[in-house]
Amino acid sequence: MARGRTRHTSAIVIDRTKLGESDLILTLLEADGSQGRAVAKGARKPGGKLAARVQLFCEDDLLLAVGRNLDVVAEAQLSCAHASLRGDLARVSAASVVTVGRATAVRAVTVGRAAREEITTVKEETANADAEKSKVPQGSAWPYDRRCLPR
Repeated sequence: MARGRTRHTSAIVIDRTKLGESDLILTLLEADGSQGRAVAKGARKPGGKLAARVQLFCEDDLLLAVGRNLDVVAEAQLSCAHASLRGDLARVSAASVVTVGRATAVRAVTVGRAAREEITTVKEETANADAEKSKVPQGSAWPYDRRCLPR
């Protein structure tokens, strides 16, 4: 039986890498707890349809065309942009430690339903870092890093 050519997923963009002149490779923390990579064609163009939807820490509903090595973003719908998060360096550093630390922990130790609970926690903590500046660590991200690692 042949597998489908497209798949739908909800994901948080946790990393972006330049690919060529106008494309990006996205590292995604998907709703099932897996970490995926996909190419967003034209995402570096100022007028590109994906440019605003694939910023760091954006929560997206994605339609991905399945490829051999990397998936390709066919459609993206923005769920939550966390725009104020990207405006402050302290908030960005706290959110990146939480998101990347949890992505590593989720990939290493959880599957299935437990992974979905972890993703919900990541979304809540990212939103909290976005909303409340007082909870952002000053100077060091070590407390966040320690709390995110599996015990």
